Order: sequence, then C-alpha cells, then structure tokens
Amino acid sequence: DCKARLDVYDRLNNTPLHRACLEDSFHHVLELIDYCSEQILNHRGYEGKTALHVAVLNQNRRIIRLLLTRGSFVDVPASNGKTAIDLIMGANNVVLMSDLAHFYTDQMSAAVTATSFKELLDAPQFLQYLGFLDAVDNEFQVCSVPYIDLGEEEEKQLLKKVVKDENMDLIEFKEILMKLLQTEVFHVLCDEQNDSLLRRMAANVVRYVLFREDAVMLKKLVACGLVWNRIEVLIENKLEALYLHTPDRGFAGMLTHFYRHFASEHKVQWGHLARHYGQRCSAFGMQADRGGLNQDVAFLRHPMHTLVIWSILAGRSKLTEILLQRERFDVLPMSLFCAALLRTFKDNPSVNVDPDSLEEKALACEKFAVNIAETVFEVDTSYDKCVTTDFLLYPLPTYGNVSCMDLAAKNSSALFLQSPPCQIALEKKWYGTLYDANAIIREIIIWLGVIPLNPIIPWYLMRQERILKIMDERHRSPTKKSSCDSAESQDCSFLLTDSPSAKDAIVAETDPDESVDADGENSKGANESASKEDKKKQDSSGEQQHPADGVKKSPSTAGAGAVARQECFLYRWALHLYDFYHIPAVKFRYHATSHVIMVLLMSYILLYNWEYSIDMIECIMYSIVFGYLIEEIGEFVSIVREENVRNFFASKWNIIDIGAVLCAMISFSIRLTRLDYVMDTKEEHFWMDFDDTVWYIARVFLSVSCLLYWVRLLYISTVMETLGPKLKMIARMTSKDMIPFLFILFIFIFGFGVLIHALLFPNGFKAYNPEQMSSIDVVLAMFKICFYSMVGDYSLDTIMGDDSCDAIYENKTFNSNGCPHNTGRYLVPYFVLPLYVIVTEILLLNLIIALFSKTVDEIDSNSKALWQFERNDLIEEFRGRTSLPPPLNVIPLATRLLLHVVRRLCPTALLRFQRAAQFNQKLILQFLLFQAVSLRNQRQHMMEQCCGLADDQSEQLCQRIQDIVETELLKSKKSNEHQPSSSAKPSSTKPRTDAEAGEKEGTIDAISASIMNAEPQKKRRDSQLSAVSQEPEQKD
Repeated sequence: DCKARLDVYDRLNNTPLHRACLEDSFHHVLELIDYCSEQILNHRGYEGKTALHVAVLNQNRRIIRLLLTRGSFVDVPASNGKTAIDLIMGANNVVLMSDLAHFYTDQMSAAVTATSFKELLDAPQFLQYLGFLDAVDNEFQVCSVPYIDLGEEEEKQLLKKVVKDENMDLIEFKEILMKLLQTEVFHVLCDEQNDSLLRRMAANVVRYVLFREDAVMLKKLVACGLVWNRIEVLIENKLEALYLHTPDRGFAGMLTHFYRHFASEHKVQWGHLARHYGQRCSAFGMQADRGGLNQDVAFLRHPMHTLVIWSILAGRSKLTEILLQRERFDVLPMSLFCAALLRTFKDNPSVNVDPDSLEEKALACEKFAVNIAETVFEVDTSYDKCVTTDFLLYPLPTYGNVSCMDLAAKNSSALFLQSPPCQIALEKKWYGTLYDANAIIREIIIWLGVIPLNPIIPWYLMRQERILKIMDERHRSPTKKSSCDSAESQDCSFLLTDSPSAKDAIVAETDPDESVDADGENSKGANESASKEDKKKQDSSGEQQHPADGVKKSPSTAGAGAVARQECFLYRWALHLYDFYHIPAVKFRYHATSHVIMVLLMSYILLYNWEYSIDMIECIMYSIVFGYLIEEIGEFVSIVREENVRNFFASKWNIIDIGAVLCAMISFSIRLTRLDYVMDTKEEHFWMDFDDTVWYIARVFLSVSCLLYWVRLLYISTVMETLGPKLKMIARMTSKDMIPFLFILFIFIFGFGVLIHALLFPNGFKAYNPEQMSSIDVVLAMFKICFYSMVGDYSLDTIMGDDSCDAIYENKTFNSNGCPHNTGRYLVPYFVLPLYVIVTEILLLNLIIALFSKTVDEIDSNSKALWQFERNDLIEEFRGRTSLPPPLNVIPLATRLLLHVVRRLCPTALLRFQRAAQFNQKLILQFLLFQAVSLRNQRQHMMEQCCGLADDQSEQLCQRIQDIVETELLKSKKSNEHQPSSSAKPSSTKPRTDAEAGEKEGTIDAISASIMNAEPQKKRRDSQLSAVSQEPEQKD
C-alpha cells in the first residue's frame, strides 16, 4: 500500500521475494506475490537462482505451488546450469515431482477437456504444453558447440558462401559448417527463420551427410539442437522427394527394393508402404497419413513420414540411432517400431543384408526403448506408477491403434517385455479391474461369477473403484500439512515446551480444519495479523482450489457431482458386471473349466458309453464341441478381418483346435448314420463294437479328437511361470529337433528294412512257401523289424526261424511256415542287425538326446522372455473370446448378431446405450511430462549404453593407440639411454614428432571420431581441438 519497490536488489542481487523464500516464510511470499511482475518472479539472484530455485531447495510445497501458479518458470538455469526441475530430480523428492506433474496436468485439463486425440491435438493450449515439455527436455533447444569469435568480416564471408555458392564441395562444406556452428550470428539467423540460408544448408546436409551416411558429421550437426531442429523440419517437409532422389550406392539393395514395390511415376505410394510394413510389424491398422490429426503437432507423428524410418528404408542404418535419439515425444513407440522394422529385413530375400548386423541395430533400438520405459517408470510419481503402465497399454492411432506392448510382443522384443513396467502392464492386461484386489479375494470373486447376475460382483467392483480413488487422492497429498509448513513455525518455538503460547501456536497451526488453496493461500486465515482487505482479496481471487488440500468444492463442482450421483444405479451395476465377464483372467478360468468338463465327458463316452443311441451326457459333450466350433469360426473371421490368414495358422494351438473340432464333427456325422439301429441283445452289442467298420471309424475320429483336446489342455500351463517355459521347450524340440531327426531315422529304417527283408524273404516269398506276401505285408514286416529293434524287440523268431526250418531246408518241401532264407538267417542277425543297432541306438538316439539338451539350455537361459511372449498371446486370445464359455457362448454371439442387425436396420436406435470409448487425457499429459523429465540431458547417454558393441570397439581402438604410444615412448627412452649427451626434452618430444610425421591426417580424424563416439558428453571440444580436427577433414 505504501508503494514500496520490489525490484530493489540487495548486495547479493536478491529481491525481497528471494528473501522471503530464503526465510521460508509463506506469509511474506503471499504478501509480495500479488505485486510481483514476471520479471521479478523469474529474476536470477545470488548464484543465478530464482525464487523458485530457493523454494525447491527448501522443499516448501506451498511456496512452490504458489510461485508456479503465478507464473514462475521451471526452465530458468542458475549459474551452475541447473534448473528447478534439475534440483527436484537431484533431491529425489517424489512429493515435489508429484506436485509438479499434477500442477501442469491440472492446468492443462482446466483449459482443455478433449474426448479424443484429434480434439487434444487441435487445442492451442496443447501446443503450449508441448512447448513447455520442449523446455523441460531441453536437448532440442540448446547448442552444445562452444562459440568462438571469428570476426564480423569472416562471418559474412562464410554466410555468403553458404547462400550463394552452389558448387560447394564436401571439404568446403565441412569446414564452413563447423565454423558456422561455433558462431553466434549463424544461430541468430537460423532462429529468425532465414529461409534462403536454411534451405541451402539443408540441401548440403542432405547431399553430404545423409546421402553419404556420414554418422560422425551428423553427430556434430545434431549437437546444435537449435540449427538441426529447423533443418530437420525442412527435410521432412520434402520427404517424398528425399526418397525418390536418394542415390542407391550399393546399400544392400534396400533402395532397389523400395523403388520396385513402393514408388511409381515419381511418387511414393504411401498407402501401400504403410499397409505393407504395418502388417509386417503387426500394426495392421496403419494408414497412409495421420488420419485427420493435426499435422503441425509434433506428437503422434506418422512413423513413415520421419527421417528415422527413411534411414532404415534407404539403407542408411548408421544414422538411425542418431536420428532416433532426437525424436521428441514419440520416442518410445518409434524405438519399438524401428526395432520391428529392422527385424523384418532379416527374412527378406531381395535385400542382401547381414542378419547379425540388422539384429544388432534392432537390439540397440529395443534397448533404447527399455531404458526410456524404465527411466520414466522410476520418475513416475502416480499411484502404483499407473501412468507408465497404462500408457504402455494405450492404443496409438498413428501406429494402427496398437499399443507399445503390442509392438513389442508381436515383434520379438524380448528385452522390452522383461522390463518391470511391461510385466506390471501384462498383469493389468490379464486381471483388468481386479488387478488391485487381494489374490485370495480375487479368486473368490472370480468363482462367484459362476452364479448368474451375482450382485456381490458389481458391489465389490464399485467398492474397489471408490477405494482406488481415495488412495489416489491420498497419494497426491501423502502428508498432512504440518506446522513446519507455516511461516510462524520457522522459529522452532515448538522446542520451548514450557511456553504456553508456543503450545497454543502449535495447536493453532495444526488445526485439521485449516486448508490451503491451490496457490497456497489459507482459506481460513493463516495469520491473525492479516488485514481484512487481504482476506477479501484471498476470498475473491477466484483461484482454482487443489483437490489434494481438502478444500470444499465450488458450487459448480458440487453441482457436477450431484448430477453424477444421479446416474442410474442399475446402469452402473450392469456396466461393472459387463466389465467383469470381459476380463481375460475370468474368461480363462471359465473356458478352462468348460474344456476340462468336455474332455472328461469325451473320455468317459469313449471308454464306457459309445453306443448308437445318444444320451444326455453325449449331448452335453457335443454341445460344448459345437461351441468350440463357433469360437474358432469367430476367431478366424476376426483375425482375417484385422490381420491376415497367415497369422491365424501361425499359432500351433489354432491348428490343434481345428484338427480336434474337425475330427469330432466327422465322428458326429458318421454316428448320425447309425441312429436308427437298435441294440437289444448282447450279440448286437458285440456286433456294434467288433464288426461294424463304419462305427469303428467314427470311434477312431472321436478318439483322435479326444487326444488333441487333452493336448490342448496344456495351454493352462501358459499362465504359470514354472510350467510355461516347459511347454515352449516341448514345442521347440518337436519343431526344431524331432521332425528333422525323424526324417533321418525313417531313411535308415526303410534302407535297412529293404536290406533285411530282401535277404530274408527274396521276392516276398518265405522258404518253400508258395504263397507270396502282399506289398502291404512286406512294408509292415520291414517296419516291424527295424522300428521295434530300437526298443529291444529284435524279432529273432522271424529273422532266424524256428526248429522246423532245418528240416524244410534239408527236405525242400513245400510248407505254410514263415522260414527265412537259409543264408540270410545267419547273415542278418550276425552282421546287418548289429550294424543297424549301432547306427540307430548308439549314434542317432544319442544325437537326438544331445539336440534336446542344447534346446533345453537355450530356452532355459531365455525362459522368462519366452514365457512373456506365450502369456501375451494367451491374453490376446482370451480378450477376443466370448465372455461365456462353450456351450453358453451361443448367448453372447447371438446377442452380437442381433445388435448388428438392429444397427443396420436402425443406426440411431442404440446410440443411447452405446458405450463411448474413454479417452484418458490426463494419462497422456502426465506420461509426456514424466518422459520429458526423465529424458532431460539423458538421451545421448542412454543411446551410448544401448550401443555397447560400438563403445567396446572405440575403447579397444583407444587402448591400441595408447599401447602404441607407450611402446614408442619406451623405445625412445631406451635409445636415449645410449645417448647420454642428449637431453630429456628432445627424447620425450621426438617420438611424438615422429608419430605425427609418420601418421596421416586421416588417422587423426579416425581417432577423433572414435573418441567422440566413446565419450561425447564427458569432454567438449575447445577451439584448439576443433582447429586440429578440421585439418585432416580438409585433406581427406
């Protein structure tokens, strides 16, 4: 009121607001904040710290919230380069990070309430929010290249040469670019959107960096985020021309493959390109463009319209890692998509690329995604870290409406699936709304669902929903406001226990009825000395109150809550019941129970009750089989409509299901021909069991179906971590080892079988037996002798004959016995059969045992990842199944058909009851914030960790150079010992001079490049090193 100035600084360059924050006095900050301009709020005082820096160092949540509400910037660096976000990250204060996340998401949600990605991306406030995230993840806004003063005249000459010289060669471009990146005037011109300069620079970057796949030069260029951002935008705006004009310089035929399939008439077929690689990477719904989303927003960019994907499709994969780490908001799904895309070329015969190098690049992209997910998971301050895990399951429209989990699970990204956030996401995907329930209670609730329309289930789910909301509110405000938060308690008067006034002050300060506004203002009077005008100002300020502080809601909020409470209870009850029966874990248990019942009934019928007449047990069994037939047809139609036929038959379980259902249906069709038969006597029963060939064929088909359904029961073990990998071992040993082994074994069986049978029974005749053996008898006899010999039954009676054979050989009389040839009876058992036993039992059987052991070791070392893949496939399978098991699955299928018919006849009839897809705006905003905070100044370090092999090669190169230098120094020292008159100084400098004279400038360039690859963040180049590194580049 006395108009005191707030822009007066003390000797430490601090403002009165700084002093109030240093004293940790919320009351004085509250008095000053209304009169502080934006300049005073963000003034850099002592050590370059703003008032927000001081509040963060004191960890005063109320002052921090108040400063943020009034416009304090979180990206202002202090003298040491650290911003307020860096201090929060360094303090590892989860509460402050949670406050920061909720503050910005609440501010954004108050301005925009989107119901879809399109509405969110069209909102101008969202563009401002992304700009704030750019300031947080500031690698795109800073230049790490040190400035030098070249002189005004030299800078003008360089800029003029860039703009007007169209015949600039490679050496000139490298020299000019490195000098310009170190000048301030170049950054100013780029910041002013100088089109002619930027376009000329972008053209030279494409020509000399991207086309030449110069990863070293690209690293130097992207080190200046200010320049590279604008160049990248210009290049991506002409991405189609970039594809069509990229020269094919023998890059493994990648561009030839691209031109042959995706380019025609000087145009890129974006639709065909997106569909082809979308299907190959399991993003089946990928469209040609962003599908109506705002093209000017850098979030949810179409992957095919980025330089990262261009580097892969154009065969410039050395640039992929550098470009990928510069991806702004879609870096997580983009990394997984790049890994999937690189793996698709491993099996492409038209591309001549080393599969190991492709897998190495794909693994680097996958590791980068793992590092991002785990880092965001650590920074995530939401309740139970649900923001990270829920985002991994959230469908992304530009990636064909598949989630990050789907991209990883369907493209062999084992490392990503094994990460902790992905495992939690799989659990959520499996249990749905029952994820947070106790394990025992969860099982009880699931089996209570067997009772139709059980009211306990929706009651429990609604109760669980209320508990989660309460826990989330408590998590947002984990600690009750203590006396240490108030300004008056900073004198530590609570230590004076004998002072009644101090006790009264403590009681007054810890009054539970006291509450604080979103900007930290007391709503019930924080200080008795505050004037009535201040209280009126606080009451009339109209600031939105923070729900975590326990403030009473405004009338509008209360009215909205009243409207929400008026929602029909029965409708909510029905929705919770619907959600319960669509949980994959619930479906799995019910379907597994139905499957066990069907297999037991089928086994009982085959063993005891397979008759002409159909009883109730057989009707139940066939109804379940018919339900499984409908389930398979529905799954086949769904996969063919969304994916392709090959994906359906890629699953071995689907093949088993089809075989089991077909065998059961064939058996049922055959048994229908015997319904009119009557069995009244025992003779008729025996005729049915032993003489009716058609009936026996039906029994065979039903027995095969029963066997396949018993094998299909193994899928229950997929959900268990201990048995799931064992099932994978069996499948891998069958497909990889046993089938090739059986091929080799049958070759030996039939080869030795022909030899043995030809020696024992020439032309199919037994000794002096006029009846010739049939072809079937010959084949069966061959197989019987050779196959059963492997298990110890050598058929010696058949091979050597009985005692009557000697008389037959001697008298040469015709007979009906089965005596072998007289010479063969000695040749086969003593020479041929031992050789056969040695080959099969000693060689081949030990070979298959060794192969099985190797397969078991390979799978056991990676069992967890394989189990995660199998488990994800199981979850996806049961997400698509009907809510009720066979035979009750006819009910939901009939309901779907009825609703489909009603929608076709009257499209607006069911709009009232249609459940709209819920768009979680808060989840998207919070994840983007956590991602920006976690990636702050960490992108390059994360990518270096992923490229371990390149780092090892760089370290090996540096070590070799060090060894050579030490060897030369040692030789020089020994040579100097023989020259006592020479001084130490020439001896120490001579080897270095010889080395410099002997080594060419290209070697120095390679060394500097390897050092930059090994430690790009530890040491920055100064002007002298820059000058030295440019000399070899000019002479290259």
